[in-house]
Amino acid sequence: MVNTALKELRLSSNQIGDEGAAAIGEALKFNTALNKLGLSSNQIGAEGAKALASALEVNSALNTLGLDHNEFGDAGAAAIGEALRFNTALNKLYLNSNKIGDAGAKAIGDALVVNTALKTLSLWSNEIGDSGATAIANALVVNTALNKLLLGCNQIGDSGAKAIGDALVVNSALKILVLEDNKIGSEGAKALASALEVNTALKTLSLQFNNLTDDGKRALRAAKEQRSAPLELGL
Repeated sequence: MVNTALKELRLSSNQIGDEGAAAIGEALKFNTALNKLGLSSNQIGAEGAKALASALEVNSALNTLGLDHNEFGDAGAAAIGEALRFNTALNKLYLNSNKIGDAGAKAIGDALVVNTALKTLSLWSNEIGDSGATAIANALVVNTALNKLLLGCNQIGDSGAKAIGDALVVNSALKILVLEDNKIGSEGAKALASALEVNTALKTLSLQFNNLTDDGKRALRAAKEQRSAPLELGL
């Protein structure tokens, strides 16, 4: 019997593992009722993530998925990215602390080029560097759906920040961008500042705990003062 009543299921901090994730994924292929699923801290590896990703390709009900603090790395992220190419329902995806590096971020970025549903993407505390950030930035050039992007506590430096700045020049959808606790220095800060002078959509930009110089901070503050739209700026 297929359950048609349950709307939210929280199973965080258990020991579900790959086998359990595969069973849940199989159920999701047929379920048309569940809206929110929390599977954080469950020792889900790449195979479990792949099983869940396979379900996302056909599931049309789930709008929120939490997979923080698992172990699936780039292989799992790549599978999820592939699923996002087809999924039209999911609008909040949390992938914090999953050992996702540049390859996984690139797969997700490539998916965001075509995905029109996802509104919130959280990739806190992973291993994403400049090339991964650039892939996501490239997606932001054309993506019109994502409005909250959390990339705090990664390995993003100036070139990644510059790519994101270039994207912000043309992006009109993103409202919240968190880049705190990365490796962004003066050049990255100045690139973001230049973008803020023309971008009027962004409402919050967090850059605390980076390698910002006084020059970089001055450029960002000046851009905030000059722009026509209000901005909450964290330095």
